[in-house]
Amino acid sequence: MKRKHISLLIALCLAALGGLGVAWYLGVPLSTLAVVAMLLICPLSHFFMMRGGHGHSHGMSAQKTEDAKQ
Repeated sequence: MKRKHISLLIALCLAALGGLGVAWYLGVPLSTLAVVAMLLICPLSHFFMMRGGHGHSHGMSAQKTEDAKQ
């Protein structure tokens, strides 16, 4: 894993833990946090999965493309 990815992963984990700490401090119920997390999982996962996928061949080699044409 690249150094940039590791630092981003650590920053996101710290942000999530900080958000949980703030929610705990404010007395937000766990069930509310679970509902919000479920609502955010779909759009966030879509964003991160589709972020770099446009304009690429998606792993298809030239041989597979030739086989598909025949």
